[in-house]
Amino acid sequence: MKDNVYLRYVINLLPEEFVEKGSEFNQNLIFLVPVIVLFFMLVLTGVSFALNFYISAKITNVNNQITMLMPDALNYDVLLKKKNELQEANRILQGIDQRSKVDIDVLEDLRSNIPADTWITSLKINGSHYTLNGSSLSSTSPPYFYYLISKSKILSNPRLDEIIRVSNKGKENSGDVFNFIFDFEVLR
Repeated sequence: MKDNVYLRYVINLLPEEFVEKGSEFNQNLIFLVPVIVLFFMLVLTGVSFALNFYISAKITNVNNQITMLMPDALNYDVLLKKKNELQEANRILQGIDQRSKVDIDVLEDLRSNIPADTWITSLKINGSHYTLNGSSLSSTSPPYFYYLISKSKILSNPRLDEIIRVSNKGKENSGDVFNFIFDFEVLR
């Protein structure tokens, strides 16, 4: 019993200043530790963002330099554009719209039978008149000229009634437009 009283007495004899300083230190430590951790996290976040922007800028710069040094044949954008152009040309060749598809052989025969110095500006098929969108065709037109005709929404299996032509284009009578029957049979 005396031991208990003595211990209690000794505890009570501790100076008040010592007890207060210890509790203040503990309270300050409890406040400072999260602040310090938060500060270091903010610093690390800022450093990581700065490093990210720096590296991405460097990568972009290197990519731009590579693109400038790269020949067009290896440039992805140029290759993609050429691929798209080829796909569009292929779709035209295959006559993707069946309602306006005209057989290539038929049109090649038509092109080869156009008289010299004759430019076709419009034609009449199945009783309907079609203009060639401001373009004209001649015996020297490139093989892809059928694209212009197919763009004019000519139906499949056309019956060519007549062609309106302009003869001797570029001369004084280039404005003379007249009709003529084009003897052309569509064979399937």
